[in-house]
Amino acid sequence: MGALHQASGIPMSDLLECHRQDAVLTIRLNRAAKKNAINTAMYLALARELEAAESDPAVSVILLCGQPDIFSAGNDLSDFIDAADDCMDPVLVFMRALHRVGKPVVAAVRGAAVGIGATLLLHCDLVLASEETRLVYPFVKLGFCPEFGSSRLLVQRIGHLRATQLMLLGDPVSAARAAEWGLVNEVLPDAQVEPAALEAAGRLAAMSVDAVRTSKALLKAANPELESLFEEEARAFTRLLKTDACQQTLRSMTSGDTRRK
Repeated sequence: MGALHQASGIPMSDLLECHRQDAVLTIRLNRAAKKNAINTAMYLALARELEAAESDPAVSVILLCGQPDIFSAGNDLSDFIDAADDCMDPVLVFMRALHRVGKPVVAAVRGAAVGIGATLLLHCDLVLASEETRLVYPFVKLGFCPEFGSSRLLVQRIGHLRATQLMLLGDPVSAARAAEWGLVNEVLPDAQVEPAALEAAGRLAAMSVDAVRTSKALLKAANPELESLFEEEARAFTRLLKTDACQQTLRSMTSGDTRRK
């Protein structure tokens, strides 16, 4: 079992906590003071950890966790105020890294998963959630558009009408409804989520690495051009981000130090 370690020179106490138990690498979002809102440095740290795990023969499965009361509040909105044209570049680095991981990724979701905290779950292979979990896609409410391939993946997963409801209205989805619609695998009492996710990750780690990787690749083959969609969505996202209406909304949201996306 590995100890907590530092990713590429960035203090893990500031961004991530990572440790390996046997062949399972746990990556925990560790920005509790900001409700695990993901900023530029955190995107890059996540990407480095995912890339390192993919190339590490000692790691067979990746387990993503948040904090006990929240998985992630989404992107740190303060990063988007007066943002540069390349503001989505670090986000795309993370998106590509998660999308390219050939090893199974298990997510243990406790509390809310908002914005990219929710859309990243579409790229995980197993998702276990607590009874208190809520998935929120508030992009349009904030003046944005869908990202991380969710404009296609959410429609494929739950159908056009439901995807439109979640994206355009931005209403929270309960854990029970998320399970009913196929957005999470299982809903458990809060205290059982991470142990159950670790147990599932351990089961995957005990299987043939080659068989698991091959099967995951085949299951993902229906979306071979997904990274092109990431870029298309990012261009639209950046255009909308720069509008006066969106910037006004962001300033209003961040004035109270609220972090959502």
